[in-house]
Amino acid sequence: MELLQLRYFADAAKTENFSHTANKHLVPPSTVSQAIKKLETELGVSLFERNGNKVILNENGAILHRGIENALRDLDDAILALKDNTKDITGDICLCILTNRRLVTECISDFKKIYPNVNFSLYHDHYGVDYNKFDLWIDDRTLDINDAEKELLVSENIYVAVSKDHPLAKKKSVTMRELSTERFISMTSNRSLHKILVSECRQLGFEPKIAIQCDDPYYVRMYVSMNYGITLFPEFSWRKMFTEDAAILEIQDRKIKRDTYVYWRASKYLSNASKAFRSYLIEQFAYETRRN
Repeated sequence: MELLQLRYFADAAKTENFSHTANKHLVPPSTVSQAIKKLETELGVSLFERNGNKVILNENGAILHRGIENALRDLDDAILALKDNTKDITGDICLCILTNRRLVTECISDFKKIYPNVNFSLYHDHYGVDYNKFDLWIDDRTLDINDAEKELLVSENIYVAVSKDHPLAKKKSVTMRELSTERFISMTSNRSLHKILVSECRQLGFEPKIAIQCDDPYYVRMYVSMNYGITLFPEFSWRKMFTEDAAILEIQDRKIKRDTYVYWRASKYLSNASKAFRSYLIEQFAYETRRN
């Protein structure tokens, strides 16, 4: 029984897809299939039910997966601890950035200047990715992970942005009810700003009229400046990023806020590099908050 066999099996048990496992390990699917068949021969049991190109983890496979999952995690943690057994801050950080991307990216750039031997793997979407993969992730949602720990990075107010040519541009503040007939420009439905918009409107008894959905904040701001619609935006992250063609309005009847956290898992070994970057993030966000 070889370690690589167990790693192939552990990944395949999660995805029930040998091709996905092969892609992750940069090997042909036949390599994964042969390794798992060899493992089954050594153990004297089948681990998957095979039906054409589909594989389904069976009861034997579930028993083995439960037994080796923690063992493999402990082994990976021990390897990281060995690499950390030095005074230098080096190694890899796997980071998922779902909110406040601009400032987090600036922090990464500045951190790399201080610690050039630290490398980052960055994700801007967690869907289909195992949370165990990440060392840290930045998000404004409450995550359904039992051992997740968090530290607040920033709590920011939500404002309204409209074109300077929009009738509302003459005002300093608006109520959410005043916006019930407006055309909104929104981030895509899986983004927190879209969910905030929909939630706030529904609490007041109306559905937002979404004219444009866009997955790029740059274009959301550009469409606002072009007077294609209005948008809700986070004060800390976006306020200085609008052009002079946009007007910023406070929401006077509701206090809408977005809290962004840095998350990590208590059960996952956190390298010295990850701890150092987490501290750096918290310090930089605190500094930027005071400065603004």
